[in-house]
Amino acid sequence: MFNEKELDEFLRDIEYVSSEVEGIIKGDIDVEQIKKSEEQQKALEAQKIARELEEKQKAEEEKKRGRKGKGIKFDTYKSYCPNCQREFEREREMCYVCGRKCISSEKRKQDLLSKVEELKKERAEKAEKKVRWENWQKTQAMLYKRTATNYKKWDYFDDYEEEAEPEFIPPDNDPNFKALELDMKERAEKRKQELAIATELREQGNAFFKEGKYNNAILKYEEAQNVKKDWMILYTNSAIARIKIEDYEGAIKDCSRVLDYYEVFEDGYEKSKDVCFKALIRRGEALRHQKKYTEAIKDLTQALDLKDDEEIERILNMCREEANIAGQELEEIKVEEIQSAEVIIEQLNSEEKILGFRQSGGYIVLFKRILESKDIEALKVLEFLMGDENKYAQLEPLIANVYDKKRTGAIVMLESIDRYINDEIFHSLAKILCLAVENKVIREEIVKHSATTKGKKFCRYAVEIFIKRPSKSFSPIITNLSLSTYKSSFERKPNPGNIKAIIRHQWNSFYPAFQRLLDNPESLREATGMLCNLAADQKIKSLCMGQHRLMTVCNEIINNGTNSLQIENALGFLINCATLPAPLEKLEEFYQEFISGVIRLINLQTGIQSITYRSFLLLFRLLFAKPELSDTVCQNSTVMELIFRALENPDTIDISVKIITIGSSQYNFCRAIPIQKILEITQKSIAEFLSGKKIDDRMGNLGLCVGKIADKIPSTSTQFMPLIEGFVSVIKEKLGPARKNVAIGLSKLANNEETKEELRKFHGFEILNSVIGHLDNK
Repeated sequence: MFNEKELDEFLRDIEYVSSEVEGIIKGDIDVEQIKKSEEQQKALEAQKIARELEEKQKAEEEKKRGRKGKGIKFDTYKSYCPNCQREFEREREMCYVCGRKCISSEKRKQDLLSKVEELKKERAEKAEKKVRWENWQKTQAMLYKRTATNYKKWDYFDDYEEEAEPEFIPPDNDPNFKALELDMKERAEKRKQELAIATELREQGNAFFKEGKYNNAILKYEEAQNVKKDWMILYTNSAIARIKIEDYEGAIKDCSRVLDYYEVFEDGYEKSKDVCFKALIRRGEALRHQKKYTEAIKDLTQALDLKDDEEIERILNMCREEANIAGQELEEIKVEEIQSAEVIIEQLNSEEKILGFRQSGGYIVLFKRILESKDIEALKVLEFLMGDENKYAQLEPLIANVYDKKRTGAIVMLESIDRYINDEIFHSLAKILCLAVENKVIREEIVKHSATTKGKKFCRYAVEIFIKRPSKSFSPIITNLSLSTYKSSFERKPNPGNIKAIIRHQWNSFYPAFQRLLDNPESLREATGMLCNLAADQKIKSLCMGQHRLMTVCNEIINNGTNSLQIENALGFLINCATLPAPLEKLEEFYQEFISGVIRLINLQTGIQSITYRSFLLLFRLLFAKPELSDTVCQNSTVMELIFRALENPDTIDISVKIITIGSSQYNFCRAIPIQKILEITQKSIAEFLSGKKIDDRMGNLGLCVGKIADKIPSTSTQFMPLIEGFVSVIKEKLGPARKNVAIGLSKLANNEETKEELRKFHGFEILNSVIGHLDNK
């Protein structure tokens, strides 16, 4: 069916054809003219089609070529050419225009986001750099007196913008990103241009230097410095040229700038050791020409710490010879006076200020001043900052580099202690370091560094100092270091990270020094504390047990001592000695005296939990080594009462059960045991064990204890009958050593007819046979 429009067109066509036919019939229309007109019409239609086709092809071509764009409207294109900056509506692998590889809109988005993060990181680093510089300046103002000229007011920042910079929003359809990207490109281009200009000027300076035109070279280096002021190699170049024209002060200034820059921003010289090495040797050379031999030797020595060099060693030796020829004594380097400790401490009145002080090298200044000039004011500040073992952040500088990566703050502290070993400052330095190594994290890091560094090893150095001077103030360092759990892979020789291994291999030197500490009544507590920790090592324990003097001293302490810390330490040492594996035959002559000492301490009822527990533990170790000693123990009713009372204390119940279990192997001890008490404790423990409480050792020991009592005194078997059902349940439901020990105890109960009958009620014989398999069911 035609619609109305099509019908009108159809009727018009019919009317036109009819009029044409009528005109031809009448002779009004020429047929040739009609043909010509039709051909013209066809030609026009052909042109129109060709034009439409051309426009279509052109549009298709435009689509292929894409459109110019920044690629920031990610939903308007599918592929993007970073090279010619064209956006394509279709996915393309290669650009139609330049033939380079295209990326997807998602990849373009990620690239732009990464540029944003890169810019943020760059600005954050620059901001951090500025903060560090400001903190450094504040620290110097805090440390040094205003009359001093210690600090060169150099600006180390190239193009830092003082105004606050906005946080940029990720460029998700954000037209402002064009400005951001342009800013990034301009910055990168500016840096590139500055480096190119500075490089060209430096090369011109190098050319003048080779020609011997040193003044011209210096001018070119200075021009380059004005363009790229944080390119430190320009200053070492300038320094060598200044040395050539005998401008030694200028050379020292240039080199000092380099060294101060890296000390502030890289916490030392190691990271940029090549530039710092040049700065040190050139400043040392300039100082040598000024006949400042002490300072020159210091710089040259420090340069050798960074890098071994035969030529520098030769210059260093020559410098020492020149000092001797000139008749100069190599004295302490004069350092600028710092503020009083009170003034500095008053300004360190918040955690934020202390953090800034640490980050800007304040601690390093203190360490150096103490070592180099025995600065008492610096020592007081360090005592204030490091006076709490729990403040890890304030102790952390001990594990940071001071002069180079081989020398941490802790090493420098030991160097100071060694240097002033016969001075009163020795005790103050030792006290700071002793407190610091009480912090477990700091201690482990110090020991780890000691095991891996190629420089001075802290643990070995500490032992050497102790051998020189075994003092009360220094010995806690050895004591705390012996608590370290860090172990390295070096086992062929004394492990440099394991102070116990070092002491073992230096025992012949170490023990005489330790004995001097032990023989001094004022340091007896520190000596026994060290002894207690060292004896945890199997080999040192054997060495100690071979020293009759050590056993005698500890025996005297537990039998007659009154100092609670000395007693606690002596007990700890003897517990370690009596713990297997150990050469127990070396204790044979002391067993009876040790038992007497333990009985004394238990009877004293000091109320000090650590002494009570250690007394019980040593008693257990002694009875385990020599069970017949239990006869001596059971003769003391007060001690026995305290042992059984300990069953009611959660802190001592396990060790009390162990003592009773060991003692129950002896008839006299079994007779002194209150059966009802053991019955109650065992029933309670069975219930706890079956409910899932982790008391495997206690449960196993109680099973053995009941079995031993029933074996030594058969009449007690019927008293323990209420335990049979619980013991059977333990054997049925649990696995492990506790199950086997309970089964052994239950088998001892089965020697009585009444208990056998009770055991059969719960199928006990079948269950026992499944565990130990040798019981008689009759």
